[in-house]
Amino acid sequence: MPSDIVERLVGTNKRKPQSHYVQVSRALAELEIQGLLKCLNPKEKTGRFYQLTIKGKELLKML
Repeated sequence: MPSDIVERLVGTNKRKPQSHYVQVSRALAELEIQGLLKCLNPKEKTGRFYQLTIKGKELLKML
């Protein structure tokens, strides 16, 4: 979930500006366009879950 990513980046005890959520959501959308991620519940406005695609898993192995 995007909120989990923001929490990992910023930390659990620090303030999380809205801009962090926007940046993470945009990055996830771009990765989805490139075929590296798939949104499992695209109709939800909040609480979206993402999963790596086969292409995304292959790229992750290379990194």
